[in-house]
Amino acid sequence: MSSKSVSSAKSSSSKKSISSRISLGSKKSKSSTRMVSKNAIDVHIIQGRDLVPRDKEFGVIGKKTSSDPYVKVRWEGEHKGQTRTIMRNLSPYWNETVSIEVDKGRFRSKYSQLPPLELIVYDKDKGSDDDGMGIVKVPITAKSDANPKSQWFDVETGDASADWYCKKACGQIEVMVTTPANKEAATKIVREKEQKKLDSLKRVRDAKEEKKKSENRRKNES
Repeated sequence: MSSKSVSSAKSSSSKKSISSRISLGSKKSKSSTRMVSKNAIDVHIIQGRDLVPRDKEFGVIGKKTSSDPYVKVRWEGEHKGQTRTIMRNLSPYWNETVSIEVDKGRFRSKYSQLPPLELIVYDKDKGSDDDGMGIVKVPITAKSDANPKSQWFDVETGDASADWYCKKACGQIEVMVTTPANKEAATKIVREKEQKKLDSLKRVRDAKEEKKKSENRRKNES
């Protein structure tokens, strides 16, 4: 199974926008999407949908109907952080960010080859090892887009030898990745807008001064 993204616009028919959405099955959480560091990759894990059920509901025999999902973030083989657990929910809303400090130099060229992020989905279990629910691979690019968009990614089964392997993995995770290149592009736009504003103010000031000088010349001539 290959990782593919689906535009975030496609999800609008079944999900509310990020700005107006509240947590499903959990308390409303504050977004942590602020850019913590210019030299960090910010992985904003927004929500999941139609994830695989790994738990049986109390009193239901034989049928798995729910899960307690959370997401671990790995990059270059290292654990970088994780979301909280959303209890009894196959379409959880996390709205959390994991920031990964990186060498900004790795984003100097838009052709830089960077390894993908691995978002590993688990079902939280008490008294036993957590069950794997699959894995999402998110590509990282060095493109300097000032306004990165969220995307939906398919949850894959994963390697059979991995503890997150899930034969029946399904569903998608919505993620937005902000890189140092994105932040630099956004900063450049802000600076350009500020410079344009200063230039406009200078033109107005110069025009007023020129008008005043012209009036003074006319007075002197008369």
